[in-house]
Amino acid sequence: MKNVLKAAFAGLLLTATVSGANAAVVQLGTVSKTYGTGQGPASTGSGSCDTLNSNSVTVRDGGSCTQRFYDVFDFSSLNYTSLDHLTLTLSFNSTNNFLEDWRVRFAQSTTVASSNLMAMSKVGAAGTTQEFTFNAANGGSVFNTIAANEKMYLWFAEEGLGAHNFNLLSAKLDVYGTAVPEPASMALFGVALGALGLARRRRQH
Repeated sequence: MKNVLKAAFAGLLLTATVSGANAAVVQLGTVSKTYGTGQGPASTGSGSCDTLNSNSVTVRDGGSCTQRFYDVFDFSSLNYTSLDHLTLTLSFNSTNNFLEDWRVRFAQSTTVASSNLMAMSKVGAAGTTQEFTFNAANGGSVFNTIAANEKMYLWFAEEGLGAHNFNLLSAKLDVYGTAVPEPASMALFGVALGALGLARRRRQH
């Protein structure tokens, strides 16, 4: 009877350890960008018509621009076992022209983006902050490639009529997933395995 109880306890301990170490989705880290003079590159390429202001970048579409805006968010320094979703927070203004229709596109590279176009709010000069969530359900293979490469590209699409622009002030990418188990959890996992093995050996004799 004691051996049965020990085996049951070891099994429960092992189950609790694995579940606690691997199941929880947590915020793994953040990659933040601020735009403007001296703040760092975005929308690189000789064909870009975007302009840097003191505290923003003016994103343009149409005209003679052959290089549309993009920026890359590299989260390869984060330590995790799986990626669950990404939350992008943008601060922007001047999207309120009645013919304007700006959308956010998550992309896996400078040439391949998700077909899911997420609508941006129409705001004036006062601006706003808006969140966009990207995961396997709404991103498909593009999300899977981003997860594999540990790198997300930000694109914008303009679905309205004519040539338009808006000001992008900042972007913050929060990365959520399953964290690598802490050393203490791994030690508990080892104890659980050992207890289970000992209980099985004693039951066999």
